[in-house]
Amino acid sequence: MHDIDYKITQDKYFIKESLLLRRYIYENDKNMNGLLSKGKRDNYDYDNNTHTTLLYQSNKPIATARLTIKTNDNIAKLPIEDTGFSIYELFPNLIGKKVKLSQYSKLLILPEVRGFDVLIKLFLILQKKANMFNVDYAILDTNNEFRCRLFCRLCKKVGVEAKYLSNLEIPPTQYCQYNNIKVVVIMHKPCLDPIEEIFYPGKRFLKSKNG
Repeated sequence: MHDIDYKITQDKYFIKESLLLRRYIYENDKNMNGLLSKGKRDNYDYDNNTHTTLLYQSNKPIATARLTIKTNDNIAKLPIEDTGFSIYELFPNLIGKKVKLSQYSKLLILPEVRGFDVLIKLFLILQKKANMFNVDYAILDTNNEFRCRLFCRLCKKVGVEAKYLSNLEIPPTQYCQYNNIKVVVIMHKPCLDPIEEIFYPGKRFLKSKNG
């Protein structure tokens, strides 16, 4: 696999590129059949608390994801709170405390390059950005138990703790119309080493377009 570049940004040009990639994947991936509505633009794509990630291979976008961040002293919502569900129902003991919460959403990879290695690179970029904002907890949602366990395995691989909340029921939201939303909670730890060194020590596999 060729070197992979990345961008994590709030620039409208790259957000539009992410939306085009999302649409292409939903339209052309047979596993996404009938789910095109979930790939459309929503209120969180251009939200001031959201950062968009893109991975590139030979200057071609191959993967994308979003990171949305909130603190308990602002009124911003995470995508999963779109129907009135409060993220603090997961963390009732954190109400009133100075914590930062985030959500990873819209993780999508082109089918022809899809694999654990690309997923882990995407995840490491989100993790590093979340750590830059001193995020305490992140959540990642899906309707698939296998994916929940995969994400927990991925977290363990990069040295963060994660828990699959199998008994949690969250109503469908505008951005994510699953009938049975399942959630992985990620407990962040400081990411002190360059992300290039975490998974493959001594080997640079990511080159940031941020300079």
